Amino acid sequence: MLDVKFIRENTELVKQALKNRGYDFDLDAFLQLDEKRRDLIKKIENIRFQ
Repeated sequence: MLDVKFIRENTELVKQALKNRGYDFDLDAFLQLDEKRRDLIKKIENIRFQ
């Protein structure tokens, strides 16, 4: 299993590896969801500390 941070930092490498292995995976959608997740976590933390 790959670390999400590694995927974010090596997007093209991961895309090529998925293609080489024959996987049809929307990595861009995955990265968008990860970004939304990180934003929500930040918002929750800000609310907790208010």
